[in-house]
Amino acid sequence: MTTRTIDPEESERLQQALADKNLSAIGALLRTLRLRIVDVPEIGCMPVLREQALQIEAPEAQYHQLNALSTQDKERLFQILKAWFEAQDAELHLTDLDFFRQP
Repeated sequence: MTTRTIDPEESERLQQALADKNLSAIGALLRTLRLRIVDVPEIGCMPVLREQALQIEAPEAQYHQLNALSTQDKERLFQILKAWFEAQDAELHLTDLDFFRQP
C-alpha cells in the first residue's frame, strides 16, 4: 500500500467511533475532510516494519481549526484514530498524524 483514501462509508463508522469517545464535533469535522493513509518513507535498506501516517487534508478554515487543537487533544485524537484504524487492518502501523491545507 502506498496511499489509501478513506471512503465515505468508513468515514461514517469513524465518526460514530469518535462520538463514542465524546469527540463528535471532531468526528463531524473529519467527515467533511479528506483522510488518507500513506506509507512513511523507509530509512535504511531493510525495513523491519512498514509504517504509515494518517494525513488529513482540509480547506483553510478547517485546517486552522485542526491546527489550533492543543498538543494533548492532537495526541488524544491520534491515539483514538490509530487504535480504530489498526483494529480495522492488522497490517497498519500508524506512526503520525499530519494536517494539510487543500490547495
